[in-house]
Amino acid sequence: MPGDASYNSVTAYVKKLPLNPSPEVFGLHENADITKGNQETLQILDGALVTQTELKAGGGGKGESSGSKVTAVAQDILDKLPSNFDLEEVMEKYPVDYMNSMNTVLRQELIRFNR
Repeated sequence: MPGDASYNSVTAYVKKLPLNPSPEVFGLHENADITKGNQETLQILDGALVTQTELKAGGGGKGESSGSKVTAVAQDILDKLPSNFDLEEVMEKYPVDYMNSMNTVLRQELIRFNR
């Protein structure tokens, strides 16, 4: 908390706070971010499907089909995703080895990321 409780001090303090705080701030494990991301993705896709249903029901006739709008939203999401990791290249550089278990973890995480 700022030492001075004036409006300007509190406002300046709040503006310095991170926009997306880490889950630890709320007493959650850092993997809570993964769950949150999955839920946000499902909500976006559900919203796109609901929009498609409403457009079909509404008729509209404005020249753009409901399917093309959903396709546009999906394509926009795909365009923003980073490209997949080359697992073959990673396996060559960091082979799975009994003496280095972090390579196994790396491979598993890259598979999850690519998915």
